[in-house]
Amino acid sequence: MPISRKQFERGMDPAVEEIMGKINHFLTQHKDEAYADLELAEAITSGSGEKVELEVFKQALVRLMELAMAEKKVIGDTEYYSCKEKKRPTLRY
Repeated sequence: MPISRKQFERGMDPAVEEIMGKINHFLTQHKDEAYADLELAEAITSGSGEKVELEVFKQALVRLMELAMAEKKVIGDTEYYSCKEKKRPTLRY
């Protein structure tokens, strides 16, 4: 099955790209919260009845962090993911 030129240049599998979009959309809609990976996987598939392949999901999270669209922090022994906040410039007078 062919992939688009954009996917080729990014080195991205279509399944990973689709999950990235779902994760990014969800995290930007919930900017004030952070989610453990399984909570996030459940949240992006809730109501649809679809299952997310764990390996594809993990690749999508890694790619979002590489693109600075998501961030991960380990709190206790749990990894949490959140929308990456854009830094606002500091105003100096």
